[in-house]
Amino acid sequence: MRKCAVLLCVLAMTAGAAKYVDPLNGSDANDGSIAAPWKTLVNIHNLADTVYITNSAVCYFGDSHNRGPQDVTLRPWGDGTPTVIVSNRTGTAAIYLNNAAQQAIHAFGIKWTVASDFAGIIFYGRLGARTIEVVNCEFDMTGSVAAARRFHLRNTGLLF
Repeated sequence: MRKCAVLLCVLAMTAGAAKYVDPLNGSDANDGSIAAPWKTLVNIHNLADTVYITNSAVCYFGDSHNRGPQDVTLRPWGDGTPTVIVSNRTGTAAIYLNNAAQQAIHAFGIKWTVASDFAGIIFYGRLGARTIEVVNCEFDMTGSVAAARRFHLRNTGLLF
C-alpha cells in the first residue's frame, strides 16, 4: 500500500506543471514557472499544459504562426480578464492546429485583440481531430480590416 502511495506521488510530480505568463515581469527565456514566468505566449508550441496569463498588462502574441500546441488551456492568473494582442502579419494564425493528429486549445476568460490587418487567432488544420474550446472570452477585431473580422468555421469534425 505504501509503495502505491509513493508511486502516485512520483507520477503527480512528473506530470506537466502549469506555465505562467507575466508581460510586465516575465521573459520568454524563462522556464514558464510561477517563479520565472514567460513574457508572451510564444512558447506554447508542442506544449500540453495549462498556461495562466496575468492580468497586469496585455500579452503580445507575435508574428510567427509556428505555435501548434498539443493540448493547451489558457486561463487568467489572478482577478480580471487578461488581454492577448494578436498581431501576426505573416503566416496563417497565432495558434496553428495542424501539426499533430489530435490537438486542442482551450481558452477561458481571455480578451483577444486583433491588432493588425488579416491577423488570425486560430487556424484549424484539415486532418485529424482538433478541439477549439472558447468560454467567457471577448474578441476585439476592430484593429483589422473589415474583411478579416469574422469567425470562419469549417471542416467536419470541428468542435467549437
